[in-house]
Amino acid sequence: MGPDWVDFLEYINSTPVPRDEIEHFQATWARRYVDNPAYKPIVTFSRIPKSDGVDTFFAKTIRSPSTVPNALMLIRKDFVTPAEEPSPPPPQQQQQQHKGRNRDGKNDNGPPPDCIWLLDLRSDLNGFKDTTHGGVLCALMDEALSICVEIHRQQTMGRRSNLYTAYLTTSYRAPVINPCTVAVKTRLERREGRKWFLTGRLEDEQGKVLTEANGLWVAAKEKL
Repeated sequence: MGPDWVDFLEYINSTPVPRDEIEHFQATWARRYVDNPAYKPIVTFSRIPKSDGVDTFFAKTIRSPSTVPNALMLIRKDFVTPAEEPSPPPPQQQQQQHKGRNRDGKNDNGPPPDCIWLLDLRSDLNGFKDTTHGGVLCALMDEALSICVEIHRQQTMGRRSNLYTAYLTTSYRAPVINPCTVAVKTRLERREGRKWFLTGRLEDEQGKVLTEANGLWVAAKEKL
């Protein structure tokens, strides 16, 4: 019987990361993230097959030598879940939250990401020639943000409630030419009651933002 999302936090804290996944990315430019002492590797939970058929898209459909043969999730060791806010932040604070990319598409110095998902993208993900399909990129951003928010949720709320994507806005800044290694950096920006707001960026070796996203996840109401 495979793991369940109810056991997500326990599973990622107790399951060793395959050594070949770590070594694969250590042999690429992404080594700087793998060897960063501020982060620790965890298994990519959605790439683990589940007995009830959950996660088949990531655990089977795009887990092949010609799609995404290698993936490694890193989480910040000292990340902190933002305190719950009673109401939306003022406009100035909202503007600060969206800083982090200058006119050249490079990252400015902002808060460090909570999670970094390293991905090895191959040609069977193509839309245009040698170009990763936009729908795949959207799915990758959704999954990266979902894992990030789930870590925060289970750290703060335990196993209560499920989180669901309410909206996800994806902006395509530049083509993702494959085969390539990319880093998807995600961060929980704030939470208001059952609402969790996140941002993410997909970057290349030079730190150029190729795709970015922001979204809202909502916790299901607890049954009385």
